[in-house]
Amino acid sequence: MTKRANGEGSVYQRKDGLWAAGLSYAGSDGQQKRRTLYGRTQREVVGKLRDARRRVEAGAPVQDARVTVGLYVEHWIGTTLAASDRKETTKVLYAGLARTHLVPAPLGAITLDRLKPSDVEALVYRKRQDGKASSTVRQVYTVLRAVLDTAVRDEPLARNPAAAVKRPAVEHHEARYLTPDEVRALVAAIAEDRLRVLFMLLLGTGLRRGEALAAGWDDLDLDGGHLRVRGPSPASAASCGSPPRRRRSPGGWCHSPGRSSQSFGRTGFGRSRSDFRRGRSGPSTGSSSAPSSARPSTRETPSGASRRPASGPG
Repeated sequence: MTKRANGEGSVYQRKDGLWAAGLSYAGSDGQQKRRTLYGRTQREVVGKLRDARRRVEAGAPVQDARVTVGLYVEHWIGTTLAASDRKETTKVLYAGLARTHLVPAPLGAITLDRLKPSDVEALVYRKRQDGKASSTVRQVYTVLRAVLDTAVRDEPLARNPAAAVKRPAVEHHEARYLTPDEVRALVAAIAEDRLRVLFMLLLGTGLRRGEALAAGWDDLDLDGGHLRVRGPSPASAASCGSPPRRRRSPGGWCHSPGRSSQSFGRTGFGRSRSDFRRGRSGPSTGSSSAPSSARPSTRETPSGASRRPASGPG
């Protein structure tokens, strides 16, 4: 057998007939390490040795880690995701998607060293077959790719299998708005609900759930009929179970044209703060009529551009 150069690796056959190859290399910590690879034939072990040398030269681990995807995802949630500068609502969203779609089998039971692009494609296919929205499928893929990017960075993986898979497309559909009859039915259904004021605010202004939860007394101008929209509340994700959608504008004012404080009074905002603390969420005017969804208020950004509200409450 031809003698190989130091560090190039050696191939030999053991007494039991199994072929082996030893490879010496410098680890990421600078320490000298040695790894032994095994195969049933000389050709198989030579191929493994050649692949291992390429990985060492590229600065990647000699072999991918054998930890399961599910265990590594949980590790990623508690470390990389928690330490990232993502918004709190995004962290809650990513953690929920990861635990719901990535941790369970079959994907979660696969070890990192055996994960292939076809496994990622199978995940995408299963989610579509399960009837998940195209936006959800893309989010699941995005989170998985982020997890595996971290695995490549920290060296449990040499390459990211998800990077070889095309990002799932999103089908865009126009949002369906509540009809006036549906709004009246909703208002009647929440007449005695303790969150009636919140629902009426959502119906009358088109605010998103997180934006409404973030609203404070300093944001309200009853005389001018304005409510300042600052953005989603960091606590809204934990309060409601899932985070609001990302805002498309940095903030602005919600304004009811031609209306005064009575329009906010109909939602219950015309009463004192102490009334809210005592849980009096009924309408101050005594009227059970619904806000006009056919004539929704517009949302004005600081630049003056207006847009229609989102459909329905939340």
